[in-house]
Amino acid sequence: MNQLETEGLRLLLVVRVRLREDPTGRTLGDFVSQIRTRLAGASNAGPDFDERLLRLGYLETDSFLYENTRFSQENFYAYEVEQEFPRFTNASIPAGIIDGSYVLDERVLRPFWRDMEYFELAMGKMLG
Repeated sequence: MNQLETEGLRLLLVVRVRLREDPTGRTLGDFVSQIRTRLAGASNAGPDFDERLLRLGYLETDSFLYENTRFSQENFYAYEVEQEFPRFTNASIPAGIIDGSYVLDERVLRPFWRDMEYFELAMGKMLG
């Protein structure tokens, strides 16, 4: 529940990408490879990414299962998690609550929206 905790972080961005099926687009494996390339050299980012893929059920050995479905990026949204960003943090979760989930209304996130240039610059700084 505290996945949007910013304590100890220089920057936290929430990113949502909307994809659409497109026969001339890229496969899921293509997207995974591109992200891994971007994360190469970042301290724990690569292993963390791989662990999260495993938790979601993505296995590299099954990549052939995804070769016939291709996607193109339709939208890209990045939001900077700042003090006023709607979220649960360690300090805001009452004792006794150990699990839960919530959905954010993107209409109220507009003040936190960052453009692609900002996102690219932030990624460049984080990844060296």
